[in-house]
Amino acid sequence: MHRAARRVLALLAASLLLPLPIGTEPAFAQDRTIIAAQTAPKRSVRAKAKIKAKAKVDPKAKGKKKKKDKAAQDARAWSASREGGNPVLMYGKGAEETIISFACLLETGLVRVVTIAGTPAGRRAPRPGDGARIRLMAGPTRFELAGTAFTSDTGTTIYVSGTTRIAPRFFALFKRAETMTVEVPGRTTGISLKGLGPRGEAFERACLAGR
Repeated sequence: MHRAARRVLALLAASLLLPLPIGTEPAFAQDRTIIAAQTAPKRSVRAKAKIKAKAKVDPKAKGKKKKKDKAAQDARAWSASREGGNPVLMYGKGAEETIISFACLLETGLVRVVTIAGTPAGRRAPRPGDGARIRLMAGPTRFELAGTAFTSDTGTTIYVSGTTRIAPRFFALFKRAETMTVEVPGRTTGISLKGLGPRGEAFERACLAGR
């Protein structure tokens, strides 16, 4: 009896020392793998949807936005007129959406420049009544005017108005570049001079002749 028991124990001990076949794992190792797989964090459906939405860009939507911005830019144009006998040159979508205007005040020999500065709600726009400088740049030509901020008749837009003397050098702003840059506190605007055409020369002649 004792010999049989010893033989069984010897066989059990030998089986424990034998290497496991390739590709097999002990039961406790398999249990740990299953538990780890069950407890691994999973991304929610919403998180996955957000990631996909960010990664996916609709080229049609981009194209529509570009066309809309270009259409808005193309709607702006140069126009020339007279107000009270004074020659006026203006850029924008009409009198209600003027970006900048130049008026030669023939009786005083001054050019009045009025340009948009923002809205009353804008944090960087000057307040009505504040002093504000207007900087005009086109190619090598630079002009700086001392101005004052004021609101439009509707109260929805803030403009800055300033004056300088009528002089041939001032009109070089319209001749030596394709773009004019207008700077006021809190705002910088680039204005195309390509569509100005003969209006610029006619405005200069009217201003210089009436000095």
